[in-house]
Amino acid sequence: DLPRDVAEEVLSWLPVTSLGRVRFACKKWNTLTKDEGFIKKHLDRCNSNSWKVVVDVNPDWSIEFYQRGVSLKGNTCWFAEEKLVDVAPGTEISDLRDFLLCFDFTKERFGPRLPLPFHSFGDIVTLSSVGEEKLAVLFQKQGLPPYTVKIWISSSKIEPDAVSWNKLFLSVDMKPLTGFLFLDNGGSFFVDEDEEVAVVLDEARDEVGRITRNTACIIGRNGHFKQVNLGGVVHHSLSLPADACRRPPVFVCSYVPSSVKIM
Repeated sequence: DLPRDVAEEVLSWLPVTSLGRVRFACKKWNTLTKDEGFIKKHLDRCNSNSWKVVVDVNPDWSIEFYQRGVSLKGNTCWFAEEKLVDVAPGTEISDLRDFLLCFDFTKERFGPRLPLPFHSFGDIVTLSSVGEEKLAVLFQKQGLPPYTVKIWISSSKIEPDAVSWNKLFLSVDMKPLTGFLFLDNGGSFFVDEDEEVAVVLDEARDEVGRITRNTACIIGRNGHFKQVNLGGVVHHSLSLPADACRRPPVFVCSYVPSSVKIM
């Protein structure tokens, strides 16, 4: 829905290697990026050296492809884990460290490893922002029931090189409510501190585990639970895996900083 001149201004700053994916976004952008005037403007600018590489390292940590970074106070944070390389003999893989990692855009570098209020190995971990100052993290243990979801909220002191966590915000056993774990590539969420509830976007499954639709799970203290159907029914094929033709999961962005006042 962006006006053409705004879309042209934004897209003209992209590197040429990104234009192929832009053209698949929608018909309007496909037409725009093939326009002669746009091509001239774009060439005048990927020549102005407006883009630069600020990180080119082989770190000793990794971030899973489905982990979505969260922007907060001008920086971006990810859940990261120690790489499974050069592990000392006798080391349990489950002992490898996991941590929070923030990129400082002012210094153009990653900060140090920051502590989390739990230890995870192959479990479900998702980040979200709480307003402009705080970070929330959702943790759900893989494996046997009770499938308890736990959410912590940081204090307002969170920087690329420092973080502190408040006490546990929410702990809910999801087994009797949904009967399944949230997906590691789904499970985006946001929280309402005042109402003491969390809304987790995920995908509902039928009795045999097939994904059927997008859903929002509203969970709170004292057993409060509500599930809202967001649609997107899947048409399964008998010759394909259960989720081979499904739509991508719905994600939520809990906070987008802007200098524009919303009326």
